[in-house]
Amino acid sequence: MVKVVLSNNYVTRITQSSNGYADGTLRTSHFSNPYGISRVTDSTYIVADYGNSVLRIVDTVAGRVSSICTGIFVNHYITT
Repeated sequence: MVKVVLSNNYVTRITQSSNGYADGTLRTSHFSNPYGISRVTDSTYIVADYGNSVLRIVDTVAGRVSSICTGIFVNHYITT
């Protein structure tokens, strides 16, 4: 289960009970070492899922997580 932590109505952290890779609802999706987060709109965020080498989009209104780009972090460092 993914827990989206809000501060002033903005996502500030994403936590979960176990690592893995799965798109779906906030309850069923899994990340592996989420590293960075960027707000796209008030309810949509892009998360760098470093452990899975995937960019994920989190829609807090729909309560969904989807992969949008894969294989991008291999042998690269993410800077924030």
